[in-house]
Amino acid sequence: MKEKIYNEDNMVDNEIDEIVTRVKAFIINSKKEILFANSGGGIQLIGGHVEEGELLEETVKREVCEETGIILQTQNISSPFFEIKHYTKNYKKTGKNRISRIVYYIVKTDEKPNLKNMNLTSEEIKNQFSYAYSSI
Repeated sequence: MKEKIYNEDNMVDNEIDEIVTRVKAFIINSKKEILFANSGGGIQLIGGHVEEGELLEETVKREVCEETGIILQTQNISSPFFEIKHYTKNYKKTGKNRISRIVYYIVKTDEKPNLKNMNLTSEEIKNQFSYAYSSI
């Protein structure tokens, strides 16, 4: 897996107070279209935070289901192919030094978003969360 590290303050791992991990999924169908989300006017990939004790692949499945209603099988999910790590000193003036990780996956499925299975947050609902496909 390729990795990109941003560490402007040259922090070392023993200076880190917390690590927050998110996953993002490139959901691609057989027509070679990518499913994007639109929330509050911004385009984004489907994904979110890893919950305590959760495996990354489990997070991909959960976040895709919550945000699209698509129920994935393990065979739909690639191994992670890219990771970004961002070291932040005094994250948002909390006094904590943080590593924010984003791990990227490719998900191949022809399943369409299913509103009945979705579990959007109040913030996503407020921001009129919606979807669009785009050709690669």
